[in-house]
Amino acid sequence: MPKLDIRPASELHLVEFAAQQQRKHDAETAPADRRKKGHFGTPQPIAEFMAGLFTKIPEGVVRILDPGAGMGTLSAALCQRIAGLRASRNVFIELWENDPTLQKPLASTMEQCKRVLEERGHSLEYSIETDDFKDRKSVV
Repeated sequence: MPKLDIRPASELHLVEFAAQQQRKHDAETAPADRRKKGHFGTPQPIAEFMAGLFTKIPEGVVRILDPGAGMGTLSAALCQRIAGLRASRNVFIELWENDPTLQKPLASTMEQCKRVLEERGHSLEYSIETDDFKDRKSVV
């Protein structure tokens, strides 16, 4: 089983932390089970590429919706980008993950993101919704 990196938050790349969570989960679950649940995991290079598509991250409040959060790899990639910005950001992430086996590692990834962002002068609040995003009821 892969070991988790325990370096201080400021020394650990957030997307790599999420990737470690993914590798641990992959080692503990059968591929057929992951496929059945629709969990494929976002590879680190894809998450970093997608976060790079956000060419201008607004100052002040930043709201992110992650409707199929998994291990939080995409959100971690965005947090990694924000961590490198000078002006303070107040980040709010709404994460949706209906697989109970992923919710604890997802929370761990988000706590790591929170530590890194706070060390660098930003803030992070997040919520993990445990229903299926596609089944949510719209509120107008």
